[in-house]
Amino acid sequence: MSELANEGVMPEEWGGETIFNMISARSGEGVDDLLESLLLVADMQELKANPNVSASGTVVEAKLDKGRGPVATLLIQQGTLHSGDSLVVGSSFGRIRKMTSDKGMELKSAGPSTPVEIIGLNEVPKAGDVFMVYDSYKKAAEIAQRRANKQLELERSQTSARSLEDMARMISEGDMQEINILIKSDVQGSAEAMKASIEKLNVDNVKSQRDSFDCWYNH
Repeated sequence: MSELANEGVMPEEWGGETIFNMISARSGEGVDDLLESLLLVADMQELKANPNVSASGTVVEAKLDKGRGPVATLLIQQGTLHSGDSLVVGSSFGRIRKMTSDKGMELKSAGPSTPVEIIGLNEVPKAGDVFMVYDSYKKAAEIAQRRANKQLELERSQTSARSLEDMARMISEGDMQEINILIKSDVQGSAEAMKASIEKLNVDNVKSQRDSFDCWYNH
């Protein structure tokens, strides 16, 4: 507790306002006290969800079912979720074809703090993904596509960075003797400037050799 106190988190025992509970996930000791503390804090701070807004929440788990397709378990944190709603879940999207409770009962709607299982997504989302309901299927599809494109760009940039690191390692170990470079430019002057810069590179065991040079123009 002293480390937390140094960060400004002061327990009630020391005159602060933060409730501390000692728990053990292995034995279950203190879990009931923790739940009571959470309810107490939520009541004191009047932490309440609004059931009258567009539903949003988090994916608890998801899987691909052979008979039903992508299946996701969602925890609703705000709003009311309805069967037939269009939603975006991470970079996936869809329209809820069927929604069931944790007891397996089919639901037409579900409010805040309710875990539900849904089918109707185009692909399996990841646990922890945030979901949001939108007013149209088209809008949900567009938003999901933008997210998927951004994720693809990020993965490509990470792959490119790894490739450059691998190339540097292979050069330093002497496993790579030649590197083919293709320069694309709008005008010949830009290509010449880039070529000159490459030829000036001063790297051990690496030299520049130009076999050919051409310039193409697109009109």
